[in-house]
Amino acid sequence: AVGQLAEIEVAVLTEMSVGRAGEIHGAWSMPGAPPVEQWPLMGHVQSFLSTARMGSVKDPGTTVTVTPAAALVKATAGPAWGVACVLSEVRAVINVEARMGFGYCERMQWDGTRWLIAPGESPPAAPSTWPGTDLAFAAGWRTWATTGR
Repeated sequence: AVGQLAEIEVAVLTEMSVGRAGEIHGAWSMPGAPPVEQWPLMGHVQSFLSTARMGSVKDPGTTVTVTPAAALVKATAGPAWGVACVLSEVRAVINVEARMGFGYCERMQWDGTRWLIAPGESPPAAPSTWPGTDLAFAAGWRTWATTGR
């Protein structure tokens, strides 16, 4: 669930496109999940584009890099349901570089073949601490480890 959520987050935030975020939400959400208009990641895409004074997609000269740095499982209800969280380092370059720690959580459910965004309200926001710090560890974040594929 955590790995799938990280892939969803990376895809949505790297592209910073309202249309593409909608497509990803549609492909990775179960019936009853929060609608795309209420999806936290869509809100973040819209906020970024609005603040940067872009339309519905980031400008070609803008880059956004999202690197998962830590993970947290807030809750589980058996092996097929949980609240997964990913803390990522987000780097955006428009005219100058800006970096931030970004914590994101989502209800996730196994449908028998893959983890999907689950029905129900979105969980409370995760702490957006800087990855790898004592504060991140105290908040429950555990360092992300990448293995060979």
